[in-house]
Amino acid sequence: RAFPKYLDPDQADKDIVFNEMNIDWTQELTIVEGPFDMTKCDENVTCLLGSNFSEKSRLFEMIARHNTPVILALDADVRRKAAKIAVLANEFDVDIRMLPLGDRKDVGEMTKSEFLEAKRNAVPWTWNTYIADKISTITTASIMGRPQNESSSHRRRPLAGSHEAR
Repeated sequence: RAFPKYLDPDQADKDIVFNEMNIDWTQELTIVEGPFDMTKCDENVTCLLGSNFSEKSRLFEMIARHNTPVILALDADVRRKAAKIAVLANEFDVDIRMLPLGDRKDVGEMTKSEFLEAKRNAVPWTWNTYIADKISTITTASIMGRPQNESSSHRRRPLAGSHEAR
């Protein structure tokens, strides 16, 4: 039987700032996805405890209230979520930097020294970097309205017994 890595608290994620008592809101704050990612980071760090981050979350309230600069160090598979967070923070004049993961899936795969190096190389988020990132994800297939894994020579085969199969 497989056990989860950790259990989320019963309280709504939006009301919790993980590690809040150790956060200095006047210093740049690193945000990662989960508590295990935090173990690879330096002092001023919290995690999203999943993915809840909105204007109504306590974490966002504290960042906006103190105008806390943020380094987003989210997992590679949640690139869109990181961009949405950056856009929201930008609306409140919060400085955001994006941590480069290189070939890693998440901060948890890094050593502490690799994290510190990546942090030094974190890129400031701007509308220009946002647009450039959006453009870099465009493929010919997406422009043509086809799923990206479908080649131009592939045609949908009709289901057996359907009108098209006859």
